[in-house]
Amino acid sequence: MRAVPRHRFITPVGQAHDEGVRLIDREADPDDGWDAVYSDTGIVTQLDDGDTDVRRAAGDYTSSASQPSMVADLLRWLDPEPGHRVLEVGTGWTCVLLSHLVGEGGVTSVEVDPAVAGQAAGNLREAGVHPHLIVGDGAAGCPERAPFDRVHVTCGVRV
Repeated sequence: MRAVPRHRFITPVGQAHDEGVRLIDREADPDDGWDAVYSDTGIVTQLDDGDTDVRRAAGDYTSSASQPSMVADLLRWLDPEPGHRVLEVGTGWTCVLLSHLVGEGGVTSVEVDPAVAGQAAGNLREAGVHPHLIVGDGAAGCPERAPFDRVHVTCGVRV
């Protein structure tokens, strides 16, 4: 986890969910913003599919960076190994971590939001990994790259 800079996958402005919900802004308050990014807290990076500024407290959470300890637990339970083929639903920091664990070409990542997918693609390239990226509904998976040894889902579900 230390090999992959988490800040590349978190927007400069977001909502930290540690002791309640609070706004972080790495440009306006760098110390607080950077502390939040590298703390054990989840950070909401998008509200209402990008239609609502995250500076507002209200809205549906539509993109976020999971709490690092939760990511570590989920990866431990997933138990990915070198050579495994992994389907990742939701694209971001965990996609890079999985790519490091299973090796080049082992991760297929599906992201529903084209804007998030575009940003993630650039971040993934900068991180030096090249998973197979798909913009689409994660519920559909990616049959043409199946079967998968593991499936990891880091997205919200609307009901």
